[in-house]
Amino acid sequence: MTSEWTGDKSNAARRLFRSNSLRAQIMLLFLAAIVLVALLTLYLTQEAAYQHSKTQLDAHHLAGSRVVAARLETRATLLRDGLNDLSGNFSVKQLVSSGQDDPASLVVAMENYRQRLGADMYIVLDGDGAILTSSISITEFEYEPSAYSNPGLSWADFLERHYLVKAAPLRYVQNSPKVNAWIVMGQLSDNLIDEKLVALTGMQVSLVEVGATPSVWGSTLDVQASNELAAALSTAATDAGEIMLGEQAVAIGVNQLAGQPVLETVVSTSLDSAYLPYQSLLLRLIIVLLLAVLLSAVAVMRISRSITQPIDKLVAAANRISRGEEARDLPRRGTREVSVLSRAIEDMQDGIREREEEINRLAYFDSLTGLPNRNQFVSRLTRVLREDPGKKITIALLDLDEFKEINDTVGHATGDLLLNMIAERFKSWKEPGDFLARIGGDEFALITQRFADRDPRVLGTQIANIFESPFALGGLHLDVNASIGLTVSPQHGQEAQSLLQRADIAMYSCKRSHDHFAVYEDSLDQHSVQRLSLMSELKEALTEGQLYLQYQPKLSLTTGKVGCAECLIRWAHPRFGLVRPD
Repeated sequence: MTSEWTGDKSNAARRLFRSNSLRAQIMLLFLAAIVLVALLTLYLTQEAAYQHSKTQLDAHHLAGSRVVAARLETRATLLRDGLNDLSGNFSVKQLVSSGQDDPASLVVAMENYRQRLGADMYIVLDGDGAILTSSISITEFEYEPSAYSNPGLSWADFLERHYLVKAAPLRYVQNSPKVNAWIVMGQLSDNLIDEKLVALTGMQVSLVEVGATPSVWGSTLDVQASNELAAALSTAATDAGEIMLGEQAVAIGVNQLAGQPVLETVVSTSLDSAYLPYQSLLLRLIIVLLLAVLLSAVAVMRISRSITQPIDKLVAAANRISRGEEARDLPRRGTREVSVLSRAIEDMQDGIREREEEINRLAYFDSLTGLPNRNQFVSRLTRVLREDPGKKITIALLDLDEFKEINDTVGHATGDLLLNMIAERFKSWKEPGDFLARIGGDEFALITQRFADRDPRVLGTQIANIFESPFALGGLHLDVNASIGLTVSPQHGQEAQSLLQRADIAMYSCKRSHDHFAVYEDSLDQHSVQRLSLMSELKEALTEGQLYLQYQPKLSLTTGKVGCAECLIRWAHPRFGLVRPD
């Protein structure tokens, strides 16, 4: 009896062991596959993130180098054009011709013209190349003046200092083949590389002479960092890389300038800010993968081998969908869960396809008004500026005043209707060639060339007149005002983002002064800088306890009772006092 009971117990144990062993093998194989996929996904994700960051950094470096090169070329062109105008001035010709008899008058005049052109030095030569007068202490001009009259960048060294130099021939008789004198002006390379370039590019900028021993001609870095940069460039790759400046690792981008001597623009940024932080991405990915492994382990214990093949097909279909391919031949037979999962993947695939089509449409058009959106507006403005950089273009940026109050009072549906009515008025007012877009919630923007020969305030007046008559909305008559910021290219800039930013600055000045429109001026930037400073200080305000809550009751007009309250946050700035939300 005891022997039979022991035998039955042993058989049951063996059956249980075999059952557990099979499940254990399935679990081990399944978990091994999941872990392998997880590690591969982790590696590929990290590699893709790094490559994306590297590509973005290289593009940022290239754009920064192009900005520096464009600024240098623009300065050379302005200096050359100014000298050409100066050499054709009759009074200048008289002063140069009498320079030996009255050198004091020539010196006063040339110093005045040097300041007007923003140059750091001038030299006046006679037809034989002898110096008539100069703002620097040199006895002879060692270069051929005609070499500095051509377009492009040209450099010269005087008294161990480097200058961007331009020259213009002066003829006493117009159209005479004989050159009677030369006017030469130059700007120090140190003054060409300044903090404005840091603001434009978001990086430190250096101008370096290429050679066996690189020499820094100008830099926004301090002296020690500049010397370390020159030393690093003598041993590092010449195109781009990562170097050490002191104790800080930086990423650099190198771009060669046209002309002689061979110069390079070097843009640099710290590695801490150059690459995207991986830690949070990897942590979340690891958590997701661990959850997937755990859930898969639980699931595999409860599924049968008969559904292994359908699941494999579903996994393959999901992988194809993740790669952007179309998944076909989804399993139609199997357990209820497999059928549901097949339908879910099919619905997901259809949903992804529909969302991609919708995203593609929304990428360039505003869904509410049907107008072009910000992406298309910036693209159009960039293309117009690139096709004809010197053509006068007027940009208007419009923001509705107190639109939030309209939404809060009459509802978002009525606010949307108002935006549509404003868009229709704009469409009726604008003419062919104008480009109108809705670039934000209650912001509209316009590109027009109709006012090229007119004061931009005329455009501001016309746009303001669009809002003269009230808007009829279901029995309501709303008087709507707008703040309009105006910029003109190339007067206020030749880049799309800078023109939009300055139009935005002008628009916000309207809100402060309660004017209908304003044309951008350099003096308006002060408030913009202050507002940007406040945005940077807001993070510190969170940690310093400068933010506090206020509660605003909401009264029901129907019952006459307070039903709820809005919780509002306020900022008590230690220097500016109470900072308004706007």
